[in-house]
Amino acid sequence: GATAGEAASKESAEAIAREFLSSIGELPEKIASAKIERYWVPANNFWDKNKEQGQKAAEDPPYRDCWVVTFYYDGLHQQAWKTVFIDITSGSVIGGADCRY
Repeated sequence: GATAGEAASKESAEAIAREFLSSIGELPEKIASAKIERYWVPANNFWDKNKEQGQKAAEDPPYRDCWVVTFYYDGLHQQAWKTVFIDITSGSVIGGADCRY
């Protein structure tokens, strides 16, 4: 299983992202496909449920080497998507995005 605190492999990234979205009630019911890519991305607090109004990202967010896991699903429109950023070194979720923003 995928545990936080361990380096994340490309294979484990999708499972970590699914578990994470599921834990916050954001996992789409019918996922059509998943795409996993490696990018340097800025950490954000997108999935933080206690966030203040809007996307108050850090002034100068740190860029981290991440697995960017995108789930495509049939939502309100075709090709709706949700993305989770997973820090490769720690295996923890450091942000993401979805198609509503």
